[in-house]
Amino acid sequence: MKIDYCFHTHTYRCGHAYGEDTSYVLEALAEGIIELGFSDHVFLPGRIQPGIRGNFELLEEYISSINSLKKQFEKDINIHLGFECEYFPEYVEYYRDLKNKYGIEYLILGQHCFYDETGFHWYLYDNCPYERIRQYTDDLIKGMETGLFAYVAHPDIFVTPYSSFNSECEECARRICQVAEKLGVPLEINLGMNVMYNNPVNLAYPNEDFWRIASEYNIEVYIGVDAHRPEAFHKVDYNKGLALVEKYHLKLLTRLKK
Repeated sequence: MKIDYCFHTHTYRCGHAYGEDTSYVLEALAEGIIELGFSDHVFLPGRIQPGIRGNFELLEEYISSINSLKKQFEKDINIHLGFECEYFPEYVEYYRDLKNKYGIEYLILGQHCFYDETGFHWYLYDNCPYERIRQYTDDLIKGMETGLFAYVAHPDIFVTPYSSFNSECEECARRICQVAEKLGVPLEINLGMNVMYNNPVNLAYPNEDFWRIASEYNIEVYIGVDAHRPEAFHKVDYNKGLALVEKYHLKLLTRLKK
């Protein structure tokens, strides 16, 4: 089986991705992709996070660029306009507006950080306390419960602070999968980590223990490139994701459920 879609694609606007928007389309086409979704890290009004997400002022230009590419390449590839978002309670209505007023077709739930009165904070870091992965899990579940998100990006990212899959990791995995099953929210087998980072010391995603547990639940999955540069479409190991699907009899989706 060949993967002919990618719904997890970033742009240079986030500050840690590279390449022009057109280059992503051309490289995706060269890889045989016929469904391409752009899902850059969401721009937040009133918040700046340099190097992680673009400033809110980039919103209109991002929308214009992707819509222009839709028309330019409409005979060759089906392009979708989306965002990858954290669940931030204060921005739930803004996310709804993105879909209703700005024509954003879909949102991906990708928890990386939270914020409080002192600013943004990463959930995960080397040897972080269990309270942090529990907080990640709690917020991810709250995000799924909003009904705003087409699927969950890299749900197993919480394993990365650790060198082994422990009982705390299993507890979080089961909580995530239980809610995904209950709400019918697909989960993503994310292939991007090994493209961006070489030989990680700790656990990496996709994490086989997580997907073994996921197989015990009635959930659907996507395979995600998580492209941060145009050549990512060629560098990811699609077979790694497909092997997990086959080994654990996971239900693979191939088209976007908005």
